[in-house]
Amino acid sequence: MTIREALDARGLADAGNIPGLAREASLAPFEAAARVLGETPLFVERQTIRPIEGGRSIASTSGESPLHTDSQMILGVPATAQILICVRAAKSGGESTFVDAFD
Repeated sequence: MTIREALDARGLADAGNIPGLAREASLAPFEAAARVLGETPLFVERQTIRPIEGGRSIASTSGESPLHTDSQMILGVPATAQILICVRAAKSGGESTFVDAFD
């Protein structure tokens, strides 16, 4: 089953460890997304998530974040896929909870 087929069937897919993907995503995010999904995306938004001293947003702290959505609308259409890439695993913590409420 491809990543796209798993997303369509279950709403969530684990691509596992794809060698070089983190570096590729930082240099060429469209190409990295196409490599994972097997199709060229319409839109790619890249956000670096890391703790910053005095950070105020969820993305810039090392604390627990509440359940939230990361989707953006493009041309009035919600995201059909989001790709999360872990560059370096946390020594402790780092767990994620995923909820699919799309119907």
